[in-house]
Amino acid sequence: MNSVHAIRAIRACAAWTAVLAVLLATGALRAGESATRPYEPDPAEQRFVAEVGPERVDLSLIMETWLPVQRKVHERRAAGQLDEAGVSKALQEAWQQAVETAVREELFYQEARRDMANEITSIAGAQYQSQNRSRDYAPSSHPYLQNKIADKFNAAIEEIVQNRIDYQTKRAGGIVELHRILAAQGLNWETWRMRIYRRALTDWYLHRKFPFSSMTQVRPKAVRDYYKDHPEEFTIPGAVSFRHVFVDFRKYPSEDAARERAGVIYDTLTAGELSFTDAAAKFSDDAVSAPFGGMEPLPKGGNGPDALDSRRQAWLADIRLAVQDTAPAPDNQPGAVLVSTMGCHLVQVIEKSPSRVVPFAEAQERIGMMIQGQVWEVKVQGLDLKLRDTVRVQILMPEYPKQGSERDANGRPTWRLHRDINGLAR
Repeated sequence: MNSVHAIRAIRACAAWTAVLAVLLATGALRAGESATRPYEPDPAEQRFVAEVGPERVDLSLIMETWLPVQRKVHERRAAGQLDEAGVSKALQEAWQQAVETAVREELFYQEARRDMANEITSIAGAQYQSQNRSRDYAPSSHPYLQNKIADKFNAAIEEIVQNRIDYQTKRAGGIVELHRILAAQGLNWETWRMRIYRRALTDWYLHRKFPFSSMTQVRPKAVRDYYKDHPEEFTIPGAVSFRHVFVDFRKYPSEDAARERAGVIYDTLTAGELSFTDAAAKFSDDAVSAPFGGMEPLPKGGNGPDALDSRRQAWLADIRLAVQDTAPAPDNQPGAVLVSTMGCHLVQVIEKSPSRVVPFAEAQERIGMMIQGQVWEVKVQGLDLKLRDTVRVQILMPEYPKQGSERDANGRPTWRLHRDINGLAR
């Protein structure tokens, strides 16, 4: 968890801080450990990657993080940027990072549950002892008070979980689309919801243990120096709108066939037989933008769940970068055919706006939070090390699964677990 992630976590918690404020000293959550696992491997396959205390880390949790990195590594190999040794090294480093992240999350979750259980016992005990036993009615029993406190806290946590689910549902374009995306990732509803709950509880615990308000105030000079030394972080790239025809390598028997198809479309455009808008609608393999004439950014209402696909996001980022220095062109004049590791791209730049530097007055608050986030992360890392001294951690799969990195004749992974992960479940 780097400082940027820490800041995002803090902002995610802000919406429910008020709800939890009255419960910080009086509540804790009862919740079961069991969760349906999304991945059912063959008996011969190893299912668990690590043991953390009494719990085990499932292979599918690691795959959520590792598989998108794996895809990018093999794209770099296909582009000639990595040799076999470089591929192996990059995959192993990504695997170790994914395993360490999952172990750390499990450590924090277990500690959060212990902390909440202790809080329940402590508060319930204090309330039980403070009851006025001279009254006519019988005092509440200790178990009753424990359950009452836990239920109260559980209601607050469930409200937060539901808020996060509502956000993701809206982002996906509705509950039906959300279920479809989860199914494409190999997740069922119960598993996904349990992961949201675990992270909500862990976030609450960490920010309760290390309140952001308790961090040392950042010196103004440190903020100014950071702004001066990192100009690239405060430069907003110019916006580019363009139309795009995508020729996907996967839909052709060979890369040469895809290139030839792109050439035919290019000749059709330059000959004036079709407008770029019509060509994109008729020929583009990008099902997301084709109905809108290949327009990017997509018009309002066009950002459906398929627009979040990680493979699409990857080549789209490359195209945006490539056309930064391309001037706008007439409707029947596409720029040069661009080739990525995923296909050929015919692009017509429509409009450009210049880059903008964020003024210091706008950036200073964010810089202060970022610096404080770095301090916060050091504290969290210290807790991680402390917990590893008291909780048994055993890594069962220290090396990445070689089977998951085999490629077929078209350069695609052969392992059946490989899929595009759009990050929604994270």
